[in-house]
Amino acid sequence: MALVSIMLLSLLFYAAVEDFRHLGIRWVVFPSLFIISLAVCVLSLDSIYMAIKYITINVSIVFFQYLGVVFYVFIKDGDANVINKKIGLGDFLFLIAISPLFHPVFFVIFLIAALILTLWTVLFLRGVNKPIPLAGYLSLMLILAYTVCGYFSFSFYTINTLF
Repeated sequence: MALVSIMLLSLLFYAAVEDFRHLGIRWVVFPSLFIISLAVCVLSLDSIYMAIKYITINVSIVFFQYLGVVFYVFIKDGDANVINKKIGLGDFLFLIAISPLFHPVFFVIFLIAALILTLWTVLFLRGVNKPIPLAGYLSLMLILAYTVCGYFSFSFYTINTLF
């Protein structure tokens, strides 16, 4: 499990650096990240059924988030084509790639917290009209969350750890 965790953290760091430097991530990172995330999920849960269940729910959350963005932009601008105009395709692919890493409740908590922290960071440090390396920010926050949770032996898969 330690080797898989090191691979995951290294790949997340690489994704962050790529996104901050080039505002994009090489396509090979997404399937690699998904496979490593899947390995973490299966090793943590010891159940393929639960892993598939969590991934399906989390990918559905990303899909509905995408539909929400499309609906909002369509109402606002009258254009439903948002990919690479309002939000990058890589940002959604990144969310799908990390979806195996979380119980659905923790996935929603991570998404909300990471998006709020990204918004604050962008508003206070970068300015409003500059492109946002969202996957890069999410990678850094996931590295931080994964490291802190690993230090305190907290699992992203056990909902009982919240209560």
